[in-house]
Amino acid sequence: MASTVMIPEGTYALGQITIGGPCKAPINFIVQGTMKAPVDTSRFKAEAGWIAFQQIDQFTLFGGGVFYGQGKTVWGRKSPRSAYCNQLPINLRFNFITNSMVNDITSRDSKQFHINLLGCKNLTFYNIAISAPEESLNTDRWKSHWTEQINIQSITCGTEHGISMGSLGKYSNEEPVVGISVKNCTFTNTQNGVRVKTWPASHQGTAFEMHFEDIAMNNVGNPIIIDQEYCPHNQCNLKVAVKLVCSQEVPCQDVELGDINLKYNGSEGPTMSQCYRCFNRTSTGGRPGREGYWKRESVFALLDRAKGTSRPVPWPIEPIGSVP
Repeated sequence: MASTVMIPEGTYALGQITIGGPCKAPINFIVQGTMKAPVDTSRFKAEAGWIAFQQIDQFTLFGGGVFYGQGKTVWGRKSPRSAYCNQLPINLRFNFITNSMVNDITSRDSKQFHINLLGCKNLTFYNIAISAPEESLNTDRWKSHWTEQINIQSITCGTEHGISMGSLGKYSNEEPVVGISVKNCTFTNTQNGVRVKTWPASHQGTAFEMHFEDIAMNNVGNPIIIDQEYCPHNQCNLKVAVKLVCSQEVPCQDVELGDINLKYNGSEGPTMSQCYRCFNRTSTGGRPGREGYWKRESVFALLDRAKGTSRPVPWPIEPIGSVP
C-alpha cells in the first residue's frame, strides 16, 4: 500500500528541502496548495535546488498545486544578466527517481531552472504548467542529464528557454541520455523551443532515441536546436529557426524531421536554418522483409528532395513562407 503526504489548499512558506528515499512503499505526494520559496537564499546549499526529490521508486507527485519560486526578487540582482547564476536554486529537482509520475502541477517564477532531471529512469510528466516573465534569467523550463525513458506530455511553457537536453559532455564518464519523448506541448514567447546541446570539444558520451512530436510554437525565437557547439549566455544569439550543428569528429546520425511548419512572424528577417554534419538514413529500396539499401544524406537535403525542390543549406525562411 502506498504512503501519502498531502498539502491542502492554501499558501505555505517552505525553505530548502530534500525529500529522499529509498522508501519501503510507493509514495503519493499530493500538493493542492501553493508552496512559496524564501526570498533570502543565502543559507541555501549551492546547486541543491529549492525542492529536491531523490532516490525514490514508485513516486507520484500531483494535485494541482503551485511551486512559486519568487524569482522576481533576485533576477538581475544576484548575478548579472550575462552570468550563469548557478548559485540560485532550481524550483524542482528530480534526482535518481525511477518508475514514477508527475502530473497536474505548476512551476512559477523559479529563481533559476524550473525542473531539472538527473539520473532518472522511467519517469513521466503530464499536464505541467511552467511560467515566468520575459525578464527572468536563465530559467530553462526543463533540463535533463543522464536520464532514461523520460516521457513529457501536455506541457505549457511561457517565455525564456524552453525544454533542453543538456548541456552534455561537460564531465567525463557521463551516463547516456536515452529514450526521451516530448509530445503535445506548447511554447509561447520562449527564447528556444526544443533543444539538445553539447559543449564543444566535450567528453565522450551518447544521447539517442529522442522524439519530439506535436509541438506548437508561438513567437518562439529558436524553435528547433541540436547543437554540439553550444555557446552559452546568448553570446551567439542568431536568428535561426532550425539549427542542427554537429561535431566534425562524431556527426549526428539518424535524425529525422517531418511535418514542420514554422512561419516567420517578425520584422528583422529573413531568418536562417543551419545544418552542418547532420545526417539521416533513408531507405532507397529492398524487398519486403529485408533491409533496404541505405544511404546517408543531409536532413535538409532529404526534406528538399521530398518537396521536389533544391535550395542551398543553410537557406533563408521568407517572412511569409515556412520551413517544410
